[in-house]
Amino acid sequence: MVKVVAIGYGCADVYEHAPVHLFERLERADLERLVALGLDCRDREETMLVLHPAWAAEPTLERLELLRGCLETNRMTAQALPHAPLAGAVLVSLIAAAAPILADPGRLLGAIPALGRQLLELTWLSRVSGLERPNPTVWQHLLSYWPPSRFVAASWPRPAVRRITRKRSEPRLPSLPAGTVGLALTDVRGDRGWIETAVRPALGHPELRERAPSASARAWWGAPRFMELVAFPLDLVATVRIAVAAAQSGRCAWCRQDAPVGRCPFCGDTRTDERTAVAA
Repeated sequence: MVKVVAIGYGCADVYEHAPVHLFERLERADLERLVALGLDCRDREETMLVLHPAWAAEPTLERLELLRGCLETNRMTAQALPHAPLAGAVLVSLIAAAAPILADPGRLLGAIPALGRQLLELTWLSRVSGLERPNPTVWQHLLSYWPPSRFVAASWPRPAVRRITRKRSEPRLPSLPAGTVGLALTDVRGDRGWIETAVRPALGHPELRERAPSASARAWWGAPRFMELVAFPLDLVATVRIAVAAAQSGRCAWCRQDAPVGRCPFCGDTRTDERTAVAA
C-alpha cells in the first residue's frame, strides 16, 4: 500500500476516497507530524510517497533526505511534479486515487508522468509580464501593458500562451463527449463568462469544482487577476489503465523493489534487472 503526502500544493480533492496528507510548506514545525507518518508507514510496511513541486524543491528535498536517513527505511520516496499549482494539486488527487488500484508502489511511480498527461490545463490571465512557464513571446509581454489585453496559457496540444481577442476567444481544445471530464477551478477575479462561452461547451459542459487558490498561485502566474482551470478524467480505472500501459517497470538490482526503469526512487541505484523490465 502507498500513503500519499503532498508538500507545497493546496487541496484539490477531486476524486472521492483518495486521502492525501497535505503540508502547505515543510517547515521545521511540520517535521514532527511527517516523522510520525513515516514511522507509521514503516510499522505497517507501507510506502510513503511524498509529492512536491519541482519549482520549489529546496529546502524540502534536504529535509526529506534527513527524514529518510533518520527513519532508516527504503519505504519512503519523493517525486517532483513540474505542474502549475492547481494542476499539481489535481494530479496529487489523481495519484492518490490510483494508488489503491495499482497497489504496487513501483508501478504507481512509473505511471505518474502518464497520469499527468491525462490532465488539460488552462489559465485565463489579465497579463503575462510576470509569467515564466509557459514562456510568453516578447510581443505578448508588451501587450500585457495594454489594459484590455487578456491571455490564456494552455497545455494542449503543447504548452503555449495565446492572446484572447474578440475574434478568437476560444482556446484550442479537444472536443470531448459529455460526462468524460470534470473541471477544477480557482478564480482570482477572472472572467467567469469566458468559461461558459469558450471552455465548457468544447469539453462537454463539465461540472465546475471550485477550490481556493494555493499560496504559490499568485507567484507562479504573476498576474493580479487569473483563473486556473484543470480538466481531469472522470473514468479513473480507464485512466489508470492508459497510464500503466505507457509506463515501464522493472526490479531494482540492489534493493529488489519494483520500480520504474532507470534510477531506483527507493535506494538510488541505477541498475535495473532488465529481465523483469516489462510493460506494466
